[in-house]
Amino acid sequence: MKGKKNIFILIGPKGCGKSFIADLFDKYFQVHFLRAENWAREIIKDRDPEDENYFREYFEIIEKVIRDHMNHYDEVVFESTGITPYFDVLYNQLKSIYHIILIKIEADPHLCLARVRTRDQGIHIDVSDDLVKKINQEVARKNILCEFYIENSNATEEELRQKIEEIVKIVREV
Repeated sequence: MKGKKNIFILIGPKGCGKSFIADLFDKYFQVHFLRAENWAREIIKDRDPEDENYFREYFEIIEKVIRDHMNHYDEVVFESTGITPYFDVLYNQLKSIYHIILIKIEADPHLCLARVRTRDQGIHIDVSDDLVKKINQEVARKNILCEFYIENSNATEEELRQKIEEIVKIVREV
């Protein structure tokens, strides 16, 4: 949508590669990556990762950060599992101002779990295998309708770059 700033939201289960793909948006297409887990890690501290107040506070901060960044960028990308009602509130508030592009990222569930086990805990929240499985089941159950889809079970960086390029080109031409 010409005239409106673009927010790309990557939706998918834990371990599907949302952060990696968001990095590619930033690296190749100058779509600023807002690493939401940076704020999540600060907020969570010693809380239970399923604490309702944590989610509410997290999404309030994310909305503020996004709005602040949209004063400086025409396009940003961030990631979410999309499963909490607070995500729905955030989405509805942002879409009244910005052009929101939802992109579903999927990967084999066993691969997602393996990725979570081996990823850098310095940039991700550490969660148990059981919680990963629970969250990923909720993501599948909610099944948010998205405009675009990226399968990331065994895609190469170049294949992902090409898919992102297709998406960015379509969005920027509208």
